[in-house]
Amino acid sequence: MGNLLGDGKPTPKKPGPKRGPRSAVRGKRLKDGRIRRSPEQLEALKNRIWSEVRKQPGARAESLAQALGLKTKDITLPISQLLAEKRLTKRGKLRGTGYFPTKGK
Repeated sequence: MGNLLGDGKPTPKKPGPKRGPRSAVRGKRLKDGRIRRSPEQLEALKNRIWSEVRKQPGARAESLAQALGLKTKDITLPISQLLAEKRLTKRGKLRGTGYFPTKGK
């Protein structure tokens, strides 16, 4: 109540919103805030994801991101590229999607 009456003490600041860890993905930042990764960075990330899926067949995006120390949003593009290249297959829908390595690659 002393702060309301002006006893000369500064009021403590309220803590700001809690934010998660920053993205570990590095690249060129665009004007709108997005990060543009080089083809070499994407290829390296795709290889890391593919090797993790080989270790854990059926893993979901959340567990893959956690195992790689990344955010889920950082691995969506490489996963979609791996699916297009047919290096991965998927089963399930939405958050229940599990990823599997294809045979022979």
